[in-house]
Amino acid sequence: MLSGHSFNALLKTLEEPPAHVIFLLATTDPQKLPITVLSRCLQFHLKNMPVAAINNQLTNILNKEQIQCEPEALHYIAQSANGSMRDALSILDQAIAHGQGQVVTEKVLTMLGCIDKKHTLNLLSALQQQNAKSLLQECQRITELAADYQHVMADLLHYLTEIAILQAIPDAELTDETQREVLMQFASTISKEDIQLYYQIALMGSKDLSYTPSLQAGFTMTMLRMLSFSPQQKVSSVEPITTVTTPATTTTKMTQTAAPTPTKAPSSDWSQIVTDLSLAGPLLILAKHCSAKTITDSQIELILDAQQAPLLNEKSKQRLTDAISTYFKKDISVIITIGAANIDNTPATIAKKAAHAASEKAQKSIKNDRNVQAILEQFNATINTSTIKTKEE
Repeated sequence: MLSGHSFNALLKTLEEPPAHVIFLLATTDPQKLPITVLSRCLQFHLKNMPVAAINNQLTNILNKEQIQCEPEALHYIAQSANGSMRDALSILDQAIAHGQGQVVTEKVLTMLGCIDKKHTLNLLSALQQQNAKSLLQECQRITELAADYQHVMADLLHYLTEIAILQAIPDAELTDETQREVLMQFASTISKEDIQLYYQIALMGSKDLSYTPSLQAGFTMTMLRMLSFSPQQKVSSVEPITTVTTPATTTTKMTQTAAPTPTKAPSSDWSQIVTDLSLAGPLLILAKHCSAKTITDSQIELILDAQQAPLLNEKSKQRLTDAISTYFKKDISVIITIGAANIDNTPATIAKKAAHAASEKAQKSIKNDRNVQAILEQFNATINTSTIKTKEE
């Protein structure tokens, strides 16, 4: 950056520029330039180039220079440049030197500390199948390749982003169109919630790699965390008790068995059903302000309090239907109609009445307590009933 006197001299020249002189000022800190200089300059803010644009430019350069290259190698170079064409050209020069006059994918991967994208896709495949053995085997292969784990995590985050985009917009343009088919398969078989969970775990794991005892352990633990925190339930097979009989003796081989989990039969009381559904947020409010008109083996007809009508829409109705069907372990048709305001037999109203009765009972119990009455008489005091709370409150 120029000194104050140099800027003053420059400013004088800018005010009365010679016809044959053009000044180009390049800086990444324009805020350090005096405002008097900035006001007399045209400003061009350069942005990071997209990967596709860098890839195309590198391809044009190599075609003109008649240098053989593998398209996949250029993709890795463009991605590693982080939007800088200058960095991409520097990496390209190194790649040509490593490949002895050619740009070879294997040489580029070794130079950048990257791995083939198939290994990252294998990790996603193991997560999709919930296969811990395959996941650990792939982690071991990545370790044997001496890969840069930060690059591996970056690739994983990139593919998770692409999958999330395809789940939102199936015909969206991808950074790497060659992988569209396999990414579409992941988008259709892995839930949106899982993809978001994997992304968050991978992002936090990437930040925590520098704090782990070893990069390998930190990377492996991050992948296992994705597997363990998946909302899908895993059922492990349990070996039964086997009795072996011989002519002389009878022995019993005992193996660890899982204790049978008692199953609770679905209730036919709407208030109890709402409690058992474990709903939350607006969906819970919607269910609590409904009154059950009829409950049969295949259908539940509900009447919604008119004051809560804004909560009812196709999405909330479908979510409530799914929750009820899961609760009864079969498809249940749910019909919701809007009734009058302040319906007196909804779970919310029943709970409110119960809370009011409990509060009155508590107030009465305190007022009738002899010790409280003695204190009131001795100090001429009164009871602030609004401060009396039940145990539930």
